[in-house]
Amino acid sequence: MSEYSTVIYEVDDPIATITLDRPERLNAWTMTMAGEVIVECR
Repeated sequence: MSEYSTVIYEVDDPIATITLDRPERLNAWTMTMAGEVIVECR
């Protein structure tokens, strides 16, 4: 599992879960979050 500042990435074979983790901003989408999700989707 990788460490990110705005997403939580978990794998429970064969399922991967990406959870948005910015509760103080109601999980508003940011460019940082987009980059973190893109890295994990590769």
